[in-house]
Formats: sequence, structure tokens, C-alpha cells
Amino acid sequence: MNPAPDPRPPAAPGPASPAETARLTATVARLRGELRAAGADADRRALLGLAAGILVARLECTPAQAAERIAALADAAGIPPAELAADIVGRDVPGTAAEAVPEDVPAPERLAARARLWGAEAAAATASDADDAARAVLENAMAPLGAAAVALWHVQADGALRLAGQAGLPAGEAARWRHVPPGVATLAGRAVAEGEAVIGRGAALGPAAAGPAAPRAPSAATAGRVPSGVRMAAPAFAGGRIAGVLEVCWPEAAAPGAERSAPPPDVVRQVAAMADVAARAVTAPAHPAPPAAGAAADVADVLPCPAVVLLPVRAEEPADVDDFVVDHANRHFADPSGRPWPELRGARLTEAYPPAAEPGRLLDLARRAYRTGTPATLRLAPPAPGTDTGPDVAVWTVGEAVVVSWLPVEDRAGRLADLVAEAQRMVSVGGFEENLGTGDVLWTDEVYALFGLPDDARPLGLRQLPAHVHPDDGTVVARFLRTVLDHGRPASAVLRLLRPDGAVRHTRIVAAPSPGTPEDTGVRVRGAYEDVTAEYGTAVALAATRERLDEAEEESAARNRLARQLQEAIMPTDAEAGTGGLRVAVRYRPAQADAAVGGDWYDTVELPDGSVLLCVGDIAGHGIAAATGMIVLRNALRGLAMACSDPARLMHWLNAVACHPLGAVTATAVCAVYDPRSHTLTWARAGHLPPLWVHGDRAEPLPLVDGPMLGAFPEAEYDEQRIALAPGDTLVMYTDGLVERRGSSVSDGVARLAALLPRRTRGPEELLDRLLALGNADTDDDTCVIAAQVPE
Repeated sequence: MNPAPDPRPPAAPGPASPAETARLTATVARLRGELRAAGADADRRALLGLAAGILVARLECTPAQAAERIAALADAAGIPPAELAADIVGRDVPGTAAEAVPEDVPAPERLAARARLWGAEAAAATASDADDAARAVLENAMAPLGAAAVALWHVQADGALRLAGQAGLPAGEAARWRHVPPGVATLAGRAVAEGEAVIGRGAALGPAAAGPAAPRAPSAATAGRVPSGVRMAAPAFAGGRIAGVLEVCWPEAAAPGAERSAPPPDVVRQVAAMADVAARAVTAPAHPAPPAAGAAADVADVLPCPAVVLLPVRAEEPADVDDFVVDHANRHFADPSGRPWPELRGARLTEAYPPAAEPGRLLDLARRAYRTGTPATLRLAPPAPGTDTGPDVAVWTVGEAVVVSWLPVEDRAGRLADLVAEAQRMVSVGGFEENLGTGDVLWTDEVYALFGLPDDARPLGLRQLPAHVHPDDGTVVARFLRTVLDHGRPASAVLRLLRPDGAVRHTRIVAAPSPGTPEDTGVRVRGAYEDVTAEYGTAVALAATRERLDEAEEESAARNRLARQLQEAIMPTDAEAGTGGLRVAVRYRPAQADAAVGGDWYDTVELPDGSVLLCVGDIAGHGIAAATGMIVLRNALRGLAMACSDPARLMHWLNAVACHPLGAVTATAVCAVYDPRSHTLTWARAGHLPPLWVHGDRAEPLPLVDGPMLGAFPEAEYDEQRIALAPGDTLVMYTDGLVERRGSSVSDGVARLAALLPRRTRGPEELLDRLLALGNADTDDDTCVIAAQVPE
């Protein structure tokens, strides 16, 4: 016989005990760890699958045979299969961080280093935010080199640095340096200013003593440990510009075996590679993207009790709040489960403290405070057996943030009331209440101070407000009073209060009517005044700054247009001509339509003796000065070539023009003279890149001849070289904007350009079009290029 069902409803669960809370928190932490481990395992499987796919394509074998081949090779080398897979993928996927480890490093060190960098790049690419990206870089790439912490800085539009993410920093360090204004001397700021990796010593963040300089792309060297006490900051490039900085911190304790005063070049190279990986994290939008909580953080920091700042996470319905993100904690806060603050920052409230999601607990309290703006309190469970009550939690809003503070057991309502009142005073808010039936008005102390009236003065009713505001705000006051007093609806407005001392205070007023008590049937209006003068002053200053910036941008644009007109007036962007038996094509390509005009120039001139002058040059700098300097050198070379066709002597004379005090410029140039009678080409250079010679099935740069840049010193001497050109040969002269690429040397760029040159074309026009289309330079620089072909 089945027992009768119990008709009573189940009892509501009571508050969780501290032990239950600790177990639930530990369970969430364990599950999150297992999720991260599962993600890492998925990354390793994807890496092995990609490596196997490469072997299938190259060895024409089955996937099973490729997997067996990877396992056998890894076992023979004594390394994990994932490290071998990373080496295979790192060699075959250009642009990965693994390219930071060159081929001349011994195989064991190379395989291990490439596996670390590839793993860090893969983990950072799937990171949920900048903190996760920093943790991926530290754990996978930097910790094996002895690093203790990394920081990701975001370079803002005004030059300030914002700490976007970090891993391994001591508690409080990230909060202390979360924003660095422009002009503050820090290691990260030096990296932005110099555009390359820099080294320093000192505290984890902030100012640092200068260390030995390090190039961004040094030559290969063996792996090594960074000396103790060293910090390194490398700029993170995104879209050809510095978007952030990766700062790596090593501990103060001496690293074993470190005897050098500067990190080895391979370590510098790996940090620079990780900086470019981290650039994706600092440029990606935050997830979630809550409003700034600077004012709320300042309030929490001065409270004498533990406090945290929560930022809302919007639900699908914009009016709702789904959860809160833990954004800031003051120095009194200690996590009940003993977790360090960096692990909590950015976590959702319900993930960090699951009991907060129970009905009537902290999540509901924070939602209600955020929605209504009304402070609230919550009595927690007893902290230990034998005690009657637990601590009180006070929740109130500051702007768009929610501040949560805990009061100890021995402190009760008195301190709680003082706490809320102090928080309201800190944000310059005062309350009022007016009985419309009796005319009684109550003000808090903050309202008296805002109106500039003594404490014994009679409070002003709402209908007296128009006499105390600026005349231009009369319409705003009338609309506000009509909504509240006549229509009985809540309203708000921003007014300019005129105080008796002549001062003007920008004030936000919020009011809402409510029915009276049974003893008093009159309608009561309750509301608050908030002093927003500081916000208004900031807005005015920002508007003035924005106006000055707009004027500066317009002036800069005007200068660039003038420089561009000067440049195009004497140097058309496209041309093809037949000169002295040569087929000549020229191209000019600006870096950007709105970029500052550079000083790149070219010229082709048929000389009186029938020979042809070909020249290309690059003036240092941008703007009008560069454009006018280009005009001076180009016209001077034309005039000098009418008297002499010797390239070395022309460079000597042109250097004298560049060094003259009236028009001193610094430039590079290359000059060539073709004699159609002997089919010979004589050329000289002044610090410029060598021309490329396409003959037969080969394309190679001409051997360098000596010659310093123009304007360096007056008595410079220049050498020249002569070569014989055959029918069909092509000479290509260019400026560095065609070959420069961040992270690689210019010589590598010249070699890549030679490899791109088409061997068989219908003429120099087609050759230049294909060369510009295939070129992969990524710097913001103009490009000039000439192609001269001997007809077949």
C-alpha cells in the first residue's frame, strides 16, 4: 500500500552555511579549471590534426600513417608529440609567433621554444578577455623563461596607458596602475615612444631605471635565461600602428646561470612576437563592456570596511540586468575562500559567489538598488555557531555602478546609516521632502550647502525654485514643475542655481510625488539635488579641447593638401615614355590618402649627349618641408646633369646642395646613366637601396657601391659601377616604402622584392603594376618606383 502524499508544501531552503558556501565555491573553481584544461587539450588535438594534415599533403599518405609518423619522430627526438607538431606547423604557417625562433637554434631548444610560442598564440587567440590572454602568454611562453608576471597595456588616443589585462601581478598592483596619464615616465611609455623593445629594472609596474637597449629583431642566438630583476616592454603592433605594450616582469631573486646584463637576443625576439599576439587582445572590445566605475572605485577605496564595486551585465532585454561583474575591491576586502584578487576581478558575481543567486540574496538586492537607486541592506547568516546574527551588507549605487560593503557583527544600524550618508555626501547628493498640503519642506545638510544657505534658513519649496535659477533655464524649470506638481509624475532636470554669494552651480534635480499618510492626506514630493558642476566643467573643457583638435586637424590637412599639390605638380603619379632607346615606366603610390606627404621623388631626363638619366630619391621627413626639399634636389640634379653625365660626380655635387645652409636637407638617392651607344649603365648611390637587375631568368640587386646619404657631411666621396645591359634587361629603382616590413630587415625585404619580380612581361608598365599588386610592405611610407627596359 502506497503511503499518502504529504499535502504540506516543501519547506523553503534556509541560508547556506559557511561550510556549504565554501564547498560550492570550490566546486565552481574546480569546474572552471577542468574547462580550461579541456580547452588546452582541444588546442593540442587541433595542433596534432593540423600537423598530420600537412604531412598527408606532403607525403601523400593516409591520416593514420601521418599520426604514426609524428609519434615515431617525437619518440626519436625525445619530445612530446605536441612540440613536434608545433614545429611542423610553425615552419609551414607564415606569420605565427613560432617564427621568432630561427632555424639556426639547436633542434631540441628550437622545437621546445616553438611549441611554447605556438601554444601561447593559440590560447591567446581564444581568450575571452585581455586577462585570459595575459595568462595564456605568461603560462605558455614567458613562465618557462623564468618570468613571474605579464601586463598588457592599451595605448589610448590621448597617449595614456590603460592596464587592459595582467597575470601574476601582486595584489593591489593592477589597481594602483590601472591608468597611466600621458607624460608619466614608465617602461611601457618608453616602448611606445621608441617603437621597439626596451629594458629596465625596478618595481613590477610604473617608473623603471633604464636598462641596456635591445633591437626589435636581433640576430639568432641560443636560448637563455633573463637576468634577475629585469623588466622588458615591447610594443604591440596592430594595423601597422602601436596599439598596446606587453610588459614582462622577472623576479628580483637572481636567476641561476644569468651572467649577462641584458637579455639574450632570442628572448627579446620572443617577447616581441608575443607582443604582436597580445595586440589582438588589447584592441578587441571588452566582454562584457560595462560602463566605467572610476567614481565608485574612489568611494569604495575610502570606506573603513570591506567593499567591492559591481558593474551590470545587461540581459537580452536592455532594461534588465542579468548579472554583475566584480570590477574593484578596496584594501579591506578579503575573499572568504582565500582566492587572490586577480582571480576574482572580471568574474561574474554568480560565478564567484554562487549563493548570491539565491532568491532574496545579494544578486536580487543589487538588481533592486541598481533599478531604483535606493540604498538597501541585507542581514547575512551567522558567521559561526553560537552567534545570533551575521554582518550587514549595504548596497547602493554610484553612477552606473553598485557598491557593496560589509559591516562587522559588532557594528549595526548607526554605522550603516553613517556609511550610506557618507557615500551620498561623497557624490554630492542631498535629499528633500515637501508636503504640498501643509507647505512643510525638509532638506538634508547637502541641499543647504548646494543653495549656499545657512543651516537655520527656511528651506525653499519647489514653487520658489524659479526665483533661484538662471533666467535662461526658466522654460526647463516650468516644464519640470508642471510634470511633478500638475500631472503628478516623476521628472528630472539640470538647472543652473544662482547662489547668494554670486556663484553658479549646475544641479540635477530628481523628484517624484507620493500619496500622503492616513493622518496627512496631502501629497508629498520626495527627491534629490545633485551637484554636477564638476561634470559640466569637464564637459566644457573637453569640448574646448575637441575644438582645438579639430582646428589642428584642419590645419594639418591643409598643409598636407598643399604638399600633395606641390608634389603632383612636378611629379605625375603614372607615366610611360620612350627615352634614349629605353622603355621607361614610373609609379608613385602614397601610403594613405590622408597621410602626411613624404619626400619621395623620381626623374627621367634625356641628356644632351644622348644618354638617359634615371634617378630616385627620398627626403627625410614629411609635409611641406619634405616636398620643397624634394623639389630643390630634383631640379638641382636636372641642372647638374646638363653639365656632366658622371653619376659619382653628380652625387658629389648634389651632396653640396643638400649641405648648403639655405636649404639643408637629409636624403638618400640613387642615380644611373644609360648610354644607348654602348648599352652600358653607370650608377652611384647616396645611402639608398640598390637597384634590381632583371636579366634572363634571374632578378638580383646590384652589388652595393660606397656612398653616404646626402646632407650627412660636406666632403663625402661617392663610387660608381658600370654594367652592360642586354636586350630585354630591365632595371628597377625604388624607394624603401616598397620593401619595408615591420619585424624584418630591409635586406630581407629587397630579397622578397627580387623574388616577386615577374621574369616575362609585355613591358615595364605591366611589370610595375604586378609588382605593386604583389608587394607586401606594411609601413606608412610613400613609394616611388621606376622600371627601365632595353627593347629586344
